[in-house]
Parts: sequence; structure tokens; C-alpha cells
Amino acid sequence: MILPFSEAAVVDEFEKHFKKKEGYSILIPASRQQKGFDLVLFNRNTKKSISIQVKGSRTYIPRPPKRDTTKRYKNYSWFNVFTIDKGLSDYYVLFGLYVKIAEDSSVNSTRIKNKNWYDFVILIFTEDEMIDFLKNLVQKKSDKQDKMFGFGFDNIKKIMLTRGAKNHEDFSSYLIQNKVNDLKKNLE
Repeated sequence: MILPFSEAAVVDEFEKHFKKKEGYSILIPASRQQKGFDLVLFNRNTKKSISIQVKGSRTYIPRPPKRDTTKRYKNYSWFNVFTIDKGLSDYYVLFGLYVKIAEDSSVNSTRIKNKNWYDFVILIFTEDEMIDFLKNLVQKKSDKQDKMFGFGFDNIKKIMLTRGAKNHEDFSSYLIQNKVNDLKKNLE
């Protein structure tokens, strides 16, 4: 079975937080056409599980701003609005893959010598949080529903909603490191 990179990376990251020796297992549907969820997090000690849908995005590096007052982040993710089939996924993961930018200007080769040239950011929403989030997306200059949304970030500690709201909004509380305890509580 071939697993999309976004799902494989989420599984790897979840395995760091939900250890097998603590009773956790991560289950993947045998059919890649499974509707509604991409993986299940299971606690064998309590026999509780949560289903998770993964939505992935590559990121892009923006052009320099024309005005000095314009705030630019190092990385931007871009997602299409999607439909939620209520009751199929307990949680939604937004996954953004990005290229780490070389900090020094001594890089004179396009050949990648370091295997740590990429990283990813993971946001986690409950089903109700995701429904509310998608329902409240608006275009920057009108109150019309936006068909896309995106996040900007400089590092994996702070992330801002940059498309889908009139002003940038801090979504750092949805980063995986801030949601692991909530997931564990739901599996107790």
C-alpha cells in the first residue's frame, strides 16, 4: 500500500507523542478510497479511538513586499475549502510541507547535501472546530465566503491565518505541540 507523504509524516509525528509502550496504536485503512478519515488513533488500554482526516498543502516562499509596512512570513500554505461529512472524522489535521531556507549565503550548490532540508507544520482541529473554521472564512475585502484559506509562518512555534480572514489571526494554539494533551484526554 502506498501512503501519501502527508499522511506518512503525520503518522511518524504522532508516533513520537503516542507511544506503543503506552498503549497507543495508529491504524490506517486498507483501502485508499476510504471516505471520511485517513487514520485512527487507538488506545488499547481504554479501548477508545479517534478518527483523523489529513489535508495536505505544500508551502511557498513569497516575493518581497512592495511596501515596508507589509508583513511577510517565510512560508505560506494554501488549502482549498472542503466539505465535511459530519461524524466521520473526530479530528482534522492540516499538514504543510516546507523547505528550510539556508540561513547563510555560502550555499553555492543546488545539490542537497543535508537530508534535513525540509520540515512540516501540523495543525489539529476537532470536527466542530473545523466546521466553525470553514464556515467563518471570509474574503479580505468583503464578507463573501472565501473558497480558499492559508497560513503564514516563520517557524513551527507560531502560525497565522493569512487568507480566510480580514486580518491575520493567530492559530498557534492548533499546532500539534499544543493539541497532543487534548487528543490524549479524548483517548482516556
